[in-house]
Amino acid sequence: MPILSRNYASSKWCLVELTKMVTMASKSDSTKEILPIYLHVNSDDIKLKTPLYHDAFVQHERNFGADQVKVWRDALMEVEEIKRWSLKTYIGYGKLIKEIVQEVLIKLNARYKNVTEHLVEDHVQIDAIMKLLEVDYSGVRFVGVHGIGGIGKTTLAKVIYNKLYSRFDRYSFLENVQEISRRSDGIIYLQKQLLSSILHSTCSNSIFVRDNDQGIGMIKKALCDKKILIVLDDVEKKEQLKKLVGKSDWFENGSRVIITTRNMSVLTDRTERLEVDAVPNRHEGILTYEVKEMRFSQALQLFCRHSFRRDFPTEDYNILSRQIILILGSCLWLSRVLLLRSLINIGDDNKFSMHDQVRDLGRHIVYEENCRFPGKRSGASEEIEAPSRAIMVKVMVVAIPSLMKNYRDYGV
Repeated sequence: MPILSRNYASSKWCLVELTKMVTMASKSDSTKEILPIYLHVNSDDIKLKTPLYHDAFVQHERNFGADQVKVWRDALMEVEEIKRWSLKTYIGYGKLIKEIVQEVLIKLNARYKNVTEHLVEDHVQIDAIMKLLEVDYSGVRFVGVHGIGGIGKTTLAKVIYNKLYSRFDRYSFLENVQEISRRSDGIIYLQKQLLSSILHSTCSNSIFVRDNDQGIGMIKKALCDKKILIVLDDVEKKEQLKKLVGKSDWFENGSRVIITTRNMSVLTDRTERLEVDAVPNRHEGILTYEVKEMRFSQALQLFCRHSFRRDFPTEDYNILSRQIILILGSCLWLSRVLLLRSLINIGDDNKFSMHDQVRDLGRHIVYEENCRFPGKRSGASEEIEAPSRAIMVKVMVVAIPSLMKNYRDYGV
């Protein structure tokens, strides 16, 4: 974003930087843009039709030679053809700054994936996945991120995508692959979304895909000559991978594919052990990472951000906050066991259901601890140092549906 002021052309370093901007933008295949601002100058000044910039270039030619000055002049002429903001068309700086900020945010948000306001980044897990991706490695890498529903796979993928997308020629984040694939035209719809991102099309509906096979051919052709970052979120079946990202030989070297899934079998057949492949610099398999549950300190920080709008509990609620995290943490561990045993279920719509035996067990334990007035059972008190089984079951039965939804939305 060069700010072309009245003294801009007199600075050698400004012209050097401008030339670099033009060179980078021209080589970026439309992924980088120059957004110039005219500050007390007009188009004639930039075109060297007035003494303001013209005299500065005459002096530069004496100092640095005609060939170097021609490079700077050509860069300046390219920038002059770009749509710009000019202070002269605004009353004061306020409205101009507001409009520039809005334009930049629109351009950034077209690529940036929104994450929760109260995000607590798990740098250990982020670094572990980044190490598997090894972006500086010249070959192609597929990385599968797996774990139970709600543990934070999607949020992790979004955080990593936001950190990396600017280092690639093209990028695409396909969300809800499982849900969309269930539609009659689901795979074709996803293929069109992927092609739209890769080809920088403003509308996926403008891309015609007759059937899955044609879509595969179009994707292979689009992927082969660009360094690309693709995220496929919530993949359920291997067929979805085959029809969207196929094999590593579809891709240009340096490309990366991130897959999130609850279903480990999607990844296992092709799990890569880093042996030497037949094709140099390519990996035919998928490197895998299992997402871990939040550590106590992170869970406490997340709880405090929601409850107190700060990263740590107030003094009055310090002990109680830690007890709550211990209880909920125990319940999350228990809920994971029950999920694996199919005794409870959390559907894609966050609808919570449980086996009758789990429901009856919770009711029995609560009744056993206060048989006369089970409905008035108060739960934890300040003197309790560890969660009782009644509290654990009550939290599991009453709180886990909303807890798991929030965990899915906020946990990393």
